[in-house]
Amino acid sequence: MNVNAPTLLSLSPEIVEAILEATLDRPGHALNCRQLRQLQLVTRCFVEPARRLIFRHIVLTKPAAGKSLLAALRAEPSLGAFVRTLEAKGQAYSAAGTFDDLVADDIIRLCPLLSSLDLPVGPFGKMADGRAPSPVFPSSLKHYKVSMTLHEQNQDSDDEGDHDDTADGVAPPVLARLSELPKKLESLNIEELWSTSLNQPGEPLIAFPLSYLSNVELVKNQTLSSSIFRWILAPSVQNHSLRRLKIWRNDHLQAVDILKIITDIGADLEEFLWCPAIPDRGVMLSQMLPHLTSLKKLTVGVGGSGSTMYTALATSSLTHLCMGVNQTVNLDLVVTHLSPGGKLRDLRRLEIYSQIYFPPPSDLVFLDETPNPTTQLRELRLSHVNAPLPQLTSLLALVGPGLRALSLHHVLAPFPSLIAPCPRLLRLELGVALVVTPKSSLSVLKSVAKADRLHLLRFHFNSQVDPEELVKAVEDGAMDGLRLVDVTGIFPGNVADEWTGVLIDRLARGCENKGVELCLNGRAVGQTIGSWWNAILEHASETGHR
Repeated sequence: MNVNAPTLLSLSPEIVEAILEATLDRPGHALNCRQLRQLQLVTRCFVEPARRLIFRHIVLTKPAAGKSLLAALRAEPSLGAFVRTLEAKGQAYSAAGTFDDLVADDIIRLCPLLSSLDLPVGPFGKMADGRAPSPVFPSSLKHYKVSMTLHEQNQDSDDEGDHDDTADGVAPPVLARLSELPKKLESLNIEELWSTSLNQPGEPLIAFPLSYLSNVELVKNQTLSSSIFRWILAPSVQNHSLRRLKIWRNDHLQAVDILKIITDIGADLEEFLWCPAIPDRGVMLSQMLPHLTSLKKLTVGVGGSGSTMYTALATSSLTHLCMGVNQTVNLDLVVTHLSPGGKLRDLRRLEIYSQIYFPPPSDLVFLDETPNPTTQLRELRLSHVNAPLPQLTSLLALVGPGLRALSLHHVLAPFPSLIAPCPRLLRLELGVALVVTPKSSLSVLKSVAKADRLHLLRFHFNSQVDPEELVKAVEDGAMDGLRLVDVTGIFPGNVADEWTGVLIDRLARGCENKGVELCLNGRAVGQTIGSWWNAILEHASETGHR
């Protein structure tokens, strides 16, 4: 026995924090805060590291949450130094006086090391109580989402028609105030702005205040003119700092201006997300892709892709491709380019969707690489894809042996037949099953050759995952590698008859006994009926299903 071996009490809080983060990290984007709070009661050396992790990433989804956060920060100001990202959803502002621009401004003042800020109402305008907003943003801020102030929202909603209310050569007020942000800001999101000041035909005479952006997102801005588009991007393009660009359904941008910017960026861009305001079947994309010679990740919205996009790729080094399609897709063409010699031969993740996009819970890190001799693909996600069964079968036969993650939602094929060619899955996600598989045929779970490899199982109540079989597999330890089970669906309409209360109770107890986190629509739940009911109500309040 080594008496000099370090103990938890001898380790620094930063090392203990790293240990807890690595241990409790879920196969999603968030840590399990419930377990962190429980660990604080175990030993004093867990208290500070757990608090750091609990407060690191704050997402406010309900009006009361903002006020509770402000009360906690005021009671113990040292907690503010733990907060790195702050995001408030739109519904968090739904109750006046509960969480408003006053509360948001106070929170910003109390978080000196904030790195990311995403609020639905801009924190620049005059406060409701007459005071000026916080004059200084944290110098640590790296990402910011532009939002209109309450005054601007009310003013523009009262205006009639599209008109230019800003003189040429003057910066639009909604963007000019970005000069108050740190000059080294790296990421900027301008989304769903309808301010008429963005509709001016000429570029402002002063330079855009942020010159070293590595990420810019321009999403669904109804009034953004081409001149303001050029003005925003010009400094970062000239400084060769831009690595990621999202241009998504901006109504007034001209094709010639978009193509000019893409040509100027050229080899600097590593990730591009594109969706035209008017569907063009990939015409514009095919003109842009030859200039992007260093592209690694490509996302194309519905109406922006076409059969010519593959040959238009300037490089075969693409690792991530996400395509929105109009339901019908030619998977034979995809198989051709995934095969050796194709433009997609180095692809690691492929997502094809129509109607509804289901984002992956997290990026996978593949540590146990055994190369597939025919393709490098490790993750495949299909949602609402209308393709003939022979094409689906051909695709899974090609990529299945190397897949670590598979997601199937509303696919016109029996799930077991698509899972069977994938023997080494770490993550399996199943949405609603459109093709009913007879009970006598190969079951969904038994079609996973190495079910004990699975880390994450996410399934819809109507995905034909047999509840009795799942509960027994969890109880018997047949799925030893399982870390998270996430059940999805809307109550009560989506719950199949075979999901009885007794089986749900057994599943909760089995997961608890085996150390598996059980979630309902992404929310961690315990063994009690109350925890399930609270998760149901939270999901209903956010989605409008009651």
